[in-house]
Amino acid sequence: MRRLLAQRVIGVAMALVMVGFSVTAAFADPRDFTLINATGRTIQEVYVGPSNQVDWGDDILGSDVLPDGASVSITFRRFRQGDCLYDIKVVTEDGAEGELDQVNLCDTNTVTFH
Repeated sequence: MRRLLAQRVIGVAMALVMVGFSVTAAFADPRDFTLINATGRTIQEVYVGPSNQVDWGDDILGSDVLPDGASVSITFRRFRQGDCLYDIKVVTEDGAEGELDQVNLCDTNTVTFH
């Protein structure tokens, strides 16, 4: 009896885990992307904004940094419905800036800065 109960509990737990993964994927925004740092420098700031706006908004990294060769998942929480073209700006530890304009984040899931 205990063995049957334990098997049922394990089965229910596995089913809940699978549902959790499905729900997470279902709520992922199509504009989410992975940012790869191939600059040879540490990136200290990352800004992403709709191409049709001039405001960059807040630094996405906050107090974090992105070392050379590393990557980070950029997850959209605030975006403009229907916008796919975004400008992406990075600032390195020595103050150098790089910018990619009109990146179609609805079609791209990886962005690399060189």
